[in-house]
Amino acid sequence: MARDPALLHARYPKLLIPERWYGVLCQLLANEPVDIDWSSLTAENWQELEAVALGEQCSPMLAWLWQKNPPVGVPKEVLRRLAIALMRIEAYQESRFRELNGKLLPALREQGVQVILLKGAALAVNFYPHNALRPMGDFDLLVHPENLEKATQAAMALGYERPRPALGPTQEKLLDEHHVVLVDHRSEIAIEIHPGLPMQPLRGELEWQTWFWQSAVPVYAEQPALDHIFRLGATAFLLHLAHHLALQHGEAQTSLIKYYDLHLVICQQYDEIDWYLLAERAVQGGFALALLTALRACADRFHTPIPEGYLSLLEHNQRDETQVAEELWHKSQAIGQNQDRAIRFEIRNVLRKSDWRTNLLFIVEMLFPRRASMIDRYHPRPTWIWWVYYIKRGWRGLGLLALFVRMRFQKRDP
Repeated sequence: MARDPALLHARYPKLLIPERWYGVLCQLLANEPVDIDWSSLTAENWQELEAVALGEQCSPMLAWLWQKNPPVGVPKEVLRRLAIALMRIEAYQESRFRELNGKLLPALREQGVQVILLKGAALAVNFYPHNALRPMGDFDLLVHPENLEKATQAAMALGYERPRPALGPTQEKLLDEHHVVLVDHRSEIAIEIHPGLPMQPLRGELEWQTWFWQSAVPVYAEQPALDHIFRLGATAFLLHLAHHLALQHGEAQTSLIKYYDLHLVICQQYDEIDWYLLAERAVQGGFALALLTALRACADRFHTPIPEGYLSLLEHNQRDETQVAEELWHKSQAIGQNQDRAIRFEIRNVLRKSDWRTNLLFIVEMLFPRRASMIDRYHPRPTWIWWVYYIKRGWRGLGLLALFVRMRFQKRDP
């Protein structure tokens, strides 16, 4: 187990040694001998292990593993709680996938919209023993850019709607360029429709996106009725997951289950992965450092099989990745006193993609959100004092204005 103990203590401040239980979970998930005497654990120890499993989104996997082979001395109450939670998740996930496969995706198909399932949904179906064992918050759908509006309208015709409370027009525009978020409150399903993968290579973006689409394979290969549902092929899927883990989440915000995702993909599709092409694409795109970081983290946690010398190859072939290195560092600092710094870094990444007028409008809308947004964020009591919370936003606002000025007048990004 290799994770900064400071990050674990920040996540689990009430536990004395959270790294102990984190290591136990790594060994359990990797199906390795556990370095612990189960019979010596106290009731408090079992509760601590449960707490870490829940925090790392591994409770369903723990329940599933212990259904067949519970450790010696595990309290019946612990097994009962895990089993009940697993049954509830199974029913919940079953209803969500029924809605996805039975209504939403067929509606998109009728409109001629091809879809690739990304991340959690594809992992749950193709790599976990049961789709309930991979917790996820929403369904991520990849569509061709020209089909984004068509896909959005098709989903809204089924009752999906935008969840964001009254964002400004510039905020809506910039966020929709990345993805459209829709929620069906009836079925409790949230979807993110992506017009492209959020990976900006150093060059050849069009060819890069085309490669991902060409790699697509059926999710339900044995069910002809669902042959229009795809996921990324093994090599492209691994690169996307590694990039997302390292650069979208970062170590400070990544739960153990996301490292386990990569472990499962590698173990189950080791021979299907074109390791040379994976390294080539990572270097071409400027993501060799992100891939190296994610693979090394998996190997440290689960002894994930990686070709001999592969990590050294990535380490010696990364180039022009100063921005990636900086982003990885900021992601690792997204706790405690460094959280504001990480948030400013995220905002800067958004501003970097637009002209200065758009950036100025974006910052003004962030400093002075609309009434509905302020109420949703701060829950003022009574409601009519919502405007007072503009004062609370003042200090962060000064930082955003300073960021804008630097980006406007400096020749390079700050």
